[in-house]
Amino acid sequence: MNKKILFAVLIFLVSTPYAGATLQITAFTCAGQSGTINVQNGGTMTCQATVNNPDNSAASVNAVSLLPRGSWTESSSYSASGFSTTVNSGASTTATFNDIRPTSSGLNNFDSILIDSVSDTFVADTTINSVDFKSLTVSSSSTSAATSATVTIFGNVLVGGNLDVSLAISLSDCSLKAGETSSKSLGSLSHNSASSASWQATMGSSTCSYTVTATGTKGSVSISTSKSGSVSNSDSGSSGSSSSSTSSSSSSGGGGGGGSTTTTTTTTTTTTLGRNEATASGGTLLPLVFRFGDEEVAFTEITVRTVDEVSNVKIKASIASKPSVTAVNGSGKVYKYLKIEKENIQDSSISAVTLVFTVENSWLLNNSVDDRRVILKRLEDGQWRELPTELIDASRPNFVKWDMQVRTGYEAKSPGLSIFAIVGYQKPVETKTPQDIVVSLVLVIAFMVVVTLQFVRHHHKL
Repeated sequence: MNKKILFAVLIFLVSTPYAGATLQITAFTCAGQSGTINVQNGGTMTCQATVNNPDNSAASVNAVSLLPRGSWTESSSYSASGFSTTVNSGASTTATFNDIRPTSSGLNNFDSILIDSVSDTFVADTTINSVDFKSLTVSSSSTSAATSATVTIFGNVLVGGNLDVSLAISLSDCSLKAGETSSKSLGSLSHNSASSASWQATMGSSTCSYTVTATGTKGSVSISTSKSGSVSNSDSGSSGSSSSSTSSSSSSGGGGGGGSTTTTTTTTTTTTLGRNEATASGGTLLPLVFRFGDEEVAFTEITVRTVDEVSNVKIKASIASKPSVTAVNGSGKVYKYLKIEKENIQDSSISAVTLVFTVENSWLLNNSVDDRRVILKRLEDGQWRELPTELIDASRPNFVKWDMQVRTGYEAKSPGLSIFAIVGYQKPVETKTPQDIVVSLVLVIAFMVVVTLQFVRHHHKL
């Protein structure tokens, strides 16, 4: 009788689903796409992961979470729904992550998927190409011209993410000169690149009003934005301007057309390397690049894009004391607080900022910080805002070089300049869940049952 009871207990333990079986992610899609996924910045998408059980026994799963790498999404973690809590041997279940909203354009990645407390990095190879138009500016060669005179109208665009772009113009009380086409393709633009097109128009008898529309496509995603301006007629005495007036964006629309292209190179202007300050001049398509040689302030290069022409701009980087207004949220460790001071430029003139900085490897090691989980935060209205931050290589062109054996480099995107904090986070700790403890006990009991059965058999033979 004892042998029957022990055998029944063993069968029960072996047949009971447990969380100790090794579950793995075997497929991952977002918006129905895999590999490189194109989405509109600010929109929402749904991602799905296939959770497979390759073990010989059933497994239980209580929670599945998707973790973005960095801070390019609205949330730092997304919980799945719709999956089966018991996955039989060789079977799979689908975990669905809803309402994932990118809040920063560019090429971004996920870090991992947590199946209960176990991390799976299958999703790390997925790239999210989050696209938008960072800026569209319009101008003309003259704000006033006579009837039948020729004016040149310019459209300048700066993109976020990788995008195929075209610019099109519509006119009122003026017309394109012979040979001009209203739509011009700018081709494929990479993240943070700028390009432009121009049109020659003949003035009519009154104010020439124009609207330039930028259309970007990538895969099934299409976005657009528009800006307007005008050129007054000097003969009629009408008033006009070349400033922009309206803008719009949508997630659907047609692609770009053909025609000639005028592309402005992104040549930069910068002064000689400074210890912690530098001066530069430039304009809407000429980014200001400031390079620093003082490792104490962490920043090695700051690139500022502007919406208008500026000159003799000075940027100074320095160590800042811990702001008293608020603490850095979360469990991160602060490497340094940094302050950026500027001269001869207003906040309203800045459209985008790229900051390159380094962190000492010894600090990462001593604080058990994951080098892929270092984030630059910006102080805005008394609150810390996480900025899109990525790990970079010192061998990339145009950057101030650093010794990668001593320091690790990062690049962050910011809408402006102020006080910053470099924050590092430790690797997620895989803690033992109650289910894990139960599994361990079950395995110990099963082992004891097997040993007992062997002992009983041996004793019976004797």
